[in-house]
Amino acid sequence: DKAKIMVPVAFHVILGKNDEGDISDDVIAEQIDVLNQAYRKTSFEFELASIDRKKNKGWFKKCYKTAKFKKMTRSLAVDPASHLNVYSCGPNNGLLGRSPLPFSYPEDDNRHGILLLHSSVPGGSAVPYDEGDTLVHEVGHYLGLLHTFQNGCEFPGDGFPEFTVDDTPYEAEPAYGCPKGRDTCPSPGKDPVTNYMDYSDDPCLKKFSRDQSDLMDYMVEMYRPTLWGG
Repeated sequence: DKAKIMVPVAFHVILGKNDEGDISDDVIAEQIDVLNQAYRKTSFEFELASIDRKKNKGWFKKCYKTAKFKKMTRSLAVDPASHLNVYSCGPNNGLLGRSPLPFSYPEDDNRHGILLLHSSVPGGSAVPYDEGDTLVHEVGHYLGLLHTFQNGCEFPGDGFPEFTVDDTPYEAEPAYGCPKGRDTCPSPGKDPVTNYMDYSDDPCLKKFSRDQSDLMDYMVEMYRPTLWGG
């Protein structure tokens, strides 16, 4: 097993009209449990550091817009170099979540935050994305992972030229539902549809690969040294 790095999570619940989008402390705790279960074979574990709730109808619906996200994160972010900031809201364009990659900005930039559809948390109403795996997927991006279908059937797939991920077979396009046994590329191996970095339904998603785990270590050590140092 790898040595563990504890990542403190600052959870920001953005509320819309009539407190739409509120998430109870218990459900947030459950979401952190889902994260820890998914990342148990990696170097990372997560602990809830803080919860705050902010009523702002404009932020709630338009949180995915660059200007709004920037304003929201500037106002609410807790030390992004040392904390994972999660903003739950109601982006109204079919978006489940979004996260910048570690090299997108300097490590202390407020824009290092995850946007999360409030109803994708465990027991939420965004069926079949209602088991908390949207956050698992977005945290993957936050720690440096790409989609399993990145670059389709071409090198370097879901890795980088300097750090390849050789144990997730190439995949031509995202998976929806749970099409186990699907094979969209001529290279060896069936599509990794049960990997957290695909688009399959939550009940289908089960794992990160060993190379993905190593890539996260590499990315965090390189671009999030404060986090890496714990």
